[in-house]
Amino acid sequence: MEKPETDDESPHESEVPSVQDGQARLFLIKTRGHLGLLSIEDIDWLRAEGNYTCIRAGRVEHLVRRGIGALEAELGGGPFLRINRSVMVNLDRVERLVPWPGGGY
Repeated sequence: MEKPETDDESPHESEVPSVQDGQARLFLIKTRGHLGLLSIEDIDWLRAEGNYTCIRAGRVEHLVRRGIGALEAELGGGPFLRINRSVMVNLDRVERLVPWPGGGY
């Protein structure tokens, strides 16, 4: 199993704004000393990690210094659903729901 990439130097909140680019909304992500753009359409899920949020896009994970609540407000719903206090998922990426033995999903 390949270890997902993470950035060791998490940027400050003001360094990770979202930008409007026509209809595509993008996040500016600092990874390994470089800045890159991440389309919200490419995000699979977000997971809270204290004052940080792990953003999973494909096989890559980005750790940004923003709380999941701030990112939830910024994303404004759309295809994203907060499924518990720590995780948001992109509903466009969900393929199926598998029930657990206790009845949950």
